Amino acid sequence: MLTPGQWIEAFSRETALGLSMATGVLMAFSAFSMAGQLMDLQIGLGIAQVLDPGTNRPSPIISVGFSMLGVLLFFLLDGHHAMLRGLAYSVDRFPVGAVWKVPTLSMQWLTTFAELFGLGFVLVAPAVLCLLVTEVALGIVARNLPQINMLTLGVPLKLAVGLALLALWLPLMGGGAARVYKAMFDTWTAVFAAADGASDRLRTVSALMTVGEVG
Repeated sequence: MLTPGQWIEAFSRETALGLSMATGVLMAFSAFSMAGQLMDLQIGLGIAQVLDPGTNRPSPIISVGFSMLGVLLFFLLDGHHAMLRGLAYSVDRFPVGAVWKVPTLSMQWLTTFAELFGLGFVLVAPAVLCLLVTEVALGIVARNLPQINMLTLGVPLKLAVGLALLALWLPLMGGGAARVYKAMFDTWTAVFAAADGASDRLRTVSALMTVGEVG
């Protein structure tokens, strides 16, 4: 019979494990949201907000679109199957109430956080760089032709260029999306491998190789 203190300890362990796995999922989809926010900022749609069904709050329109795109690609790449395999392995590796210690997990979280947000920029880097060139060109025109109203010229031009770049780049975004999801499952692998200990690390990584297979 467990005492109240043991119940609290077991509940805390299960909550920590669930949060460890959920953090990787959250950071992966946050990478798509950040990519959309970068495009909103560059195009000038930051003030055009719609309701985000994921967070239930107003968000920039392209950011919401990228969030939905991230969910769609996740299912198209069979990421949900890999997630179910990871959850099944977590139950097998960590039975309810089992003791586990992950002394290096915080560093792994920070590393994954940096990598995923870097990948979030990579998702839209070509479009952002082209918009930067457009900004420079508009600045040169404004400098040499001060009589032109750049507010009325620049905003529609940036919007048209940004949407055209998105239309051209979206079909090529699959590779970057797969890297984002792979980084998410690499975080899960690190959680299980660190909990197993150095002696069992190779066995755990081998068992989880199928979890990281997205696409």
